[in-house]
Amino acid sequence: MAGLVALLAAATQALAPVMSLALTPSDGGPLTLLPVAINTSAGDQFDPHVSGDLASYTAYDKIRFYNFFTGSDDQIPSADAADVLSDVSGGKIVFSRFAGGAARIMVYDTALSTTTEVDPQPAPFRGMAAIGSNTVAFIDFSVATGELFASELGGATQQVTNDSRYDRSPNVAPLGDLIVYESCESDPSNCDIRQAAWSGASWVVISLTNNSESEANPDSDGVVVVYDAARSGEQDIYWQSVGGSAENVLTLAGAQRNPSVSAGVVAFESVAVGDTAADLFVYQISSNRLFRVTNTPVDETLNDVYVFPDGRVRMVWSSGPDGDRDVYGLTFELPAVDSDNDGDGVLDADDLCPDTPTGEDVDANGCSDSQVDSDGDGVCDPDAPSAGPSGCVGADACPTTPGLVDRQGCPVGDLNKVTLHIVDQAKSGACPGGAGSCKSPIAGAQVRVFDRNDGDFQTAYGGKNPSGSLYGTIFEAGTGQIASCTTDASGQCTAGEEGTGDYLVIVKTTVDSKTVYTGKPKSGTDFVDTNGDTLGDLASKDFQVIKVIKRDGTVQIGGGSKTVVTGSYLEVISPDFAIWEDVAAGYVYPFIFTSDSDWSVNLCAQVPTGYDIVGVYDENGDLLADSSCAQTFVSGETKVVAYEVVEVGSPEPVLGALLTVEHEGKVTEVDVEVPGQRTYVERPQARPAALPNTGATDATDSDGGLPAAWLALPAGLGGALLLGGGFLRWRRRRG
Repeated sequence: MAGLVALLAAATQALAPVMSLALTPSDGGPLTLLPVAINTSAGDQFDPHVSGDLASYTAYDKIRFYNFFTGSDDQIPSADAADVLSDVSGGKIVFSRFAGGAARIMVYDTALSTTTEVDPQPAPFRGMAAIGSNTVAFIDFSVATGELFASELGGATQQVTNDSRYDRSPNVAPLGDLIVYESCESDPSNCDIRQAAWSGASWVVISLTNNSESEANPDSDGVVVVYDAARSGEQDIYWQSVGGSAENVLTLAGAQRNPSVSAGVVAFESVAVGDTAADLFVYQISSNRLFRVTNTPVDETLNDVYVFPDGRVRMVWSSGPDGDRDVYGLTFELPAVDSDNDGDGVLDADDLCPDTPTGEDVDANGCSDSQVDSDGDGVCDPDAPSAGPSGCVGADACPTTPGLVDRQGCPVGDLNKVTLHIVDQAKSGACPGGAGSCKSPIAGAQVRVFDRNDGDFQTAYGGKNPSGSLYGTIFEAGTGQIASCTTDASGQCTAGEEGTGDYLVIVKTTVDSKTVYTGKPKSGTDFVDTNGDTLGDLASKDFQVIKVIKRDGTVQIGGGSKTVVTGSYLEVISPDFAIWEDVAAGYVYPFIFTSDSDWSVNLCAQVPTGYDIVGVYDENGDLLADSSCAQTFVSGETKVVAYEVVEVGSPEPVLGALLTVEHEGKVTEVDVEVPGQRTYVERPQARPAALPNTGATDATDSDGGLPAAWLALPAGLGGALLLGGGFLRWRRRRG
């Protein structure tokens, strides 16, 4: 085994000829070998050949045959003739007989114990006989420089070649319809490998190699043609398909020669670098595995191989120095190797998709497009083991419905954007450049979509419009879930859906160890048409999380709502629920304004009895006003108006605010209510007096519903707290 490892390692240093595909085989491992001594008597036994249970060989000047099944070893009767150089197929043995100054081709039938001359001629000079089925090939040296002939036993004999070249070393494929041989410019140099194929009426000759280097010792199993060649200082084993194809070369250290082949198993001799004696190897083409058969100090040569239908391999060879050689045989099995049951060219051990439909292209893992992308939309089926030859991506949320790649393979999508807004009144450096406010996308936020019309959903949560206090429970339980996604670095993701409907979108995100669940309902009218078919197919939702770093350095985190006032553009981010965690700390209600042009904003807040507004501050923590009203101007920038509220003894905190905004003479009023909850005491919730309502609605609530969220705090911070409710009432008047 060590010798085989060294042989393979050294092979990696070899250079293959330019036009050949170099293959370095894998070590097939040890074989269970029990050689049989066919003939080890005194004298020279050599040139063995094997077919099934029958082996023939030359014993000095006689032909003998050995039966592996019975163990008998017999001689073909020859009288005073010299019989040499046999071949065997089935129960028939062909050989050359020298007698009376002639060299004849004879065939011996082991079943009938009869010897017959092939194509009798007066005083012929023929040799190099080979047999496959009922076809006998031989070289007639009395014709020109030696021409190839083929004879059908019991039938006609045809001259196959007629040229000035030297034809040598024919071998016949097992079915008898193919002959391979050497065709040489001179004897025995610069030989090419040619094949003669039976067309049904004649033998058609083509050249398989044609170059200035010499190839020799061809053999064929009817599928491939093997031969050896000395090229660029290396003697190696080559093969190609019957009829001609790109050459393959087995790259091994040392010299390899005299190949024989049966059912894709190639047997050959190999002489290690620095050695003179050959050992025997077998190579399995289909699995690219190499096996050592012998490892002795004596020369083992002139091998032949036969593979039984059940996969057993039988070899015969000569062993020892010229003039005193012995004949041995061996029957063994190659270790099991995965088959390719679906015929896709990938062995079963490596095939991740073992049942590929016939004729479909596959990738390196044996998977066709139909096996990994059922609906053919370019998005991989869930749990697809590979990408297929077309390279599908992602995981298809709608594997039976063709969709779009950017919608998880679904025809309908829910585009979600999650943004973190920071108000840094303490100037802690949380915002770039020491700014008092900033915003950034939240990556890694988990988004789940639920069908509000699902029966189990409605049973579990008391209807199709559950309280925001249940959003955390809904998210984690998964009842009625139909889609999901996770936001990328831009804070966005699209959850794919089979169709439009009444859905609830819940986002789970964690900021400073606090986990926020915020949700928004949507219906079919939220979906807009993006492909021109007049049917809605994409809904968009924005989710806000507000982090306030108070002037004293303490932090409050909660969900938020986004409102867009049109007539140019003014974006308003405000809390959607207030969690009071500490009576002494109070609560800061930030209103964050961003515009693309000049806006004036007047903001007045109202709190219930028992609460006081102690100051109105900007994003830098500077006091804007000490009353309930404040004014700011927003001009292509971001401004913050933050109300600091403390409790002096009251029901649950609710802040009401009236926003009056003006742009180019157009005045819009917005009523905002921010309900809240104290976690340090339980009291019935009180609501503030209603703010005045002056007119029709024409500003845009981009959140599309009643915003709400659920906030889960770490242990020690009050457990699970509610962020929910809230409404926006819009009014507009002309200035």
